Amino acid sequence: MAYVRQNTSIPVPKLHYYDPDPHNAVGARYMIMDVVPGPRLSFVWDDLPPESRRSLVSQTGKLEKQLLDTRFPAIGSLVDEHGVLGELCCQYGNPNPLLPEHRGPFSSSRDYLLAHARSSLQAYTDRAAAGADVAFCNYAIRWLGLATEGISALTLTDEDECFAFYNEFYMTHIHVSPSDPTQIIGMLDWEGSAVGPL
Repeated sequence: MAYVRQNTSIPVPKLHYYDPDPHNAVGARYMIMDVVPGPRLSFVWDDLPPESRRSLVSQTGKLEKQLLDTRFPAIGSLVDEHGVLGELCCQYGNPNPLLPEHRGPFSSSRDYLLAHARSSLQAYTDRAAAGADVAFCNYAIRWLGLATEGISALTLTDEDECFAFYNEFYMTHIHVSPSDPTQIIGMLDWEGSAVGPL
């Protein structure tokens, strides 16, 4: 978030504290940041005329373009305002999240894909060993083994061009001005954002 605040005009609230450990005293990952005073775009969208909606869509496109204009040498998570990359952190919704030894940062798409294949392969191997849906797990293990071989055989050409991306472009995460709902004043939920190839 700090990198985006300092290197774009995207309205990101200031982050005061972040604890990524789900086993902390709170029992969940959490952030403490400035409050964004306006309503969520999802609360006002239905009441806006078509020209206001077009304006907001245009604004979000321009904001996203600023992220596409960033460039990084690897795949990972931004860890500071200087663009330093660390391991990929939040992987919500991924049924087979990356194992700690396979979280990057990654110097190529091939390495990134291999990490996902190897993490999934390990997850299905563990499930099969525990007796969970063994036939399906064995199919997945065979397929992922072949995928791992194929990915490993890929030759590297040019370096991947990586950029920052925001995977939460939802109206519930975009806040607009209380006095002018056509102006975006805040974008929230950056925890799943990362740097990756196009």
